[in-house]
Amino acid sequence: MSRVIQIIGTRPQFVKCIPELGDVVNTGQHYDIDMVDVSRRFDYTTIKHQHLYDYVKDKKPKLVVVYGDTKSTLWGAEAANKAGVAIAHIEAGVRDDSAKVENKIRKRVDHLATLNFAPTKSAILNLHNEGLGPKSFLVGDIMYDHYLETRTHAGYAIVTIHRAENAKRDVIDGLMEKTIKNHKRVYVFLHHRTKKYFKKWKNKIHLLPPLDHASVLFKLKEAERVYTDSGGLQKEAYWSGVPVTTIGGNPWPEIYMFGYGNAKELIVKYVKEFLTKT
Repeated sequence: MSRVIQIIGTRPQFVKCIPELGDVVNTGQHYDIDMVDVSRRFDYTTIKHQHLYDYVKDKKPKLVVVYGDTKSTLWGAEAANKAGVAIAHIEAGVRDDSAKVENKIRKRVDHLATLNFAPTKSAILNLHNEGLGPKSFLVGDIMYDHYLETRTHAGYAIVTIHRAENAKRDVIDGLMEKTIKNHKRVYVFLHHRTKKYFKKWKNKIHLLPPLDHASVLFKLKEAERVYTDSGGLQKEAYWSGVPVTTIGGNPWPEIYMFGYGNAKELIVKYVKEFLTKT
């Protein structure tokens, strides 16, 4: 008996699915095998939507997980609700104030769910405004996770530090230890204020003189991650689709619009916590 059953049925849901959460059921909503993302290989059971309730009732899971706003989302949630099984909704709280069927499905499933996992700050705000705050969690966008996992890059990190409050031996040494450990190569764009602190690392990193703006952007596009205290570079990294770690201070709000790339990790954490209490 699986403690968690995930119900999916469309190509995007195959991309979003987190196989390690539990058993996967495919409703066959996108019945054409060519519509299933071949890059996402995991075992699943095909159950037509008319039989979902019987399947869930027979399996007796502790939680049914549904994704997004498709017919499969609604079918899975209503089957679980009828069977008296708790529901987790991933991508909860998204609203567009339209009469579209997707919007109706989102609201219906959010209100049925025991756990709502919101992808953005606006989504979590919507859930709070509808009285669903106590059972809702801001985790970030699962598709952003997938984007980061599949994005092609050259495997190097870019580091820039120039602010006076970060020009300290302990700050820079700690950052260098982390980046050298996690990346194949590390490029440091030097600044006169912090140049002396990077010298001890010169045999393990690449020290670059100040670059013109076009060269910075060219180097940025193939970076795996950027570590910076520059507001401008934060935005340029975001526009380039490169993950950013902000050194000190506050990041530009838009940069983490979709989370920090750890939505999957947070969802697994919250589901495990829920299961230990049931």
